[in-house]
Amino acid sequence: MNSAVAALKRSNFGKAGRQGAKALFAFTARSLQQASTLLVTLLAARILPPAQYGIYSLGIVFIVLVQTMTYTGFYQFILTTKDDDKAVLSTCFWMIVGLVSLASLGLALAAFPLEWIFQAKPLGTVLLLLALIQPLASIGAWSSAAMLRRGEIMRNFTVMFAQNLVALVGGVLLLWFWHSIYALVAFRYLRVMTGAVLYAALGRDRPQLLFRKDLARKATAFSGGLYGSRLLNFLARYAADLLLGLLHSPAAVGLYRFGSRVATGATDVINQPMLSFAATQFGAAARQDKDLAKPLARFAGTITLLSGMVGAVIIVFARDVIAIFFQTSYMAALVVTYAMALRGAASAGQMLVEPAFAAMGRTDRKSVV
Repeated sequence: MNSAVAALKRSNFGKAGRQGAKALFAFTARSLQQASTLLVTLLAARILPPAQYGIYSLGIVFIVLVQTMTYTGFYQFILTTKDDDKAVLSTCFWMIVGLVSLASLGLALAAFPLEWIFQAKPLGTVLLLLALIQPLASIGAWSSAAMLRRGEIMRNFTVMFAQNLVALVGGVLLLWFWHSIYALVAFRYLRVMTGAVLYAALGRDRPQLLFRKDLARKATAFSGGLYGSRLLNFLARYAADLLLGLLHSPAAVGLYRFGSRVATGATDVINQPMLSFAATQFGAAARQDKDLAKPLARFAGTITLLSGMVGAVIIVFARDVIAIFFQTSYMAALVVTYAMALRGAASAGQMLVEPAFAAMGRTDRKSVV
């Protein structure tokens, strides 16, 4: 009897260890996406002057708006709806790719007028190049959602880990040997294309010629409030960049975005993986009609604690890090770094509002906004 109990304990311990290792790997894979972007953009700040850094930052502001349509709304509908898998995945594929393609076309047409408005050459070329790759990025997002819906979490994070590792190494090499704003554009292309190849090779789902209008209407109604909420969040986060670009100069944008990137980039290394886990857990709970209170409390407490710790470290060490590693002109961004670190730590819990409401199916504008 004692040997049987001991064997059972070892089995449970081994199972817990394996689950812990999987969770750690998944967290590392998701964190690597934020870390690779942070490291590459900070390396760019070390190499490029604030004006060039600001032009690229302006370009990314508009790309983030397009990406909002990729990872919000229909993406979360895939994770939460109880409808037939085949119909959901096929219909949402065409909705996501179609919406992002239209947004990318609009951005491409507006690229050079925006360059003229902001008086920031070569913003138009940067925007055009970044817009062209967004439809391919939306296919990768759909593949990720399909894997998560089927419960293939480790497969999804394996793809994510490989994709971001390639992007990190490639981005560093590109900037090291090519001191240009276009090295950052190439870094974005490398990440998207690597992800597309890996998802195509490892994903089980392929787009089909199936489009259910009733399901499309349901997905659109579900997504509308989420898009409205995310648009308001986008404006809150990036309105300062746009105003600085219009009223001052790309250099002012570069300083502001650098300070913000130092703070929010570091906190996002913690927050974004946790948010990804939360969306997956809430979606699974919603499909199984489980109570959301426990995962909500668990994620809220963890995110708030970790964000506060990271924010404190940033406030203590930011001045010394900027002085040692970056051009002296970037010291002007220090006040932005402090402010954004405090903002990120204070607003961490708000990140869970969107996935929680999505899981409950309460995504109308009145509920979310």
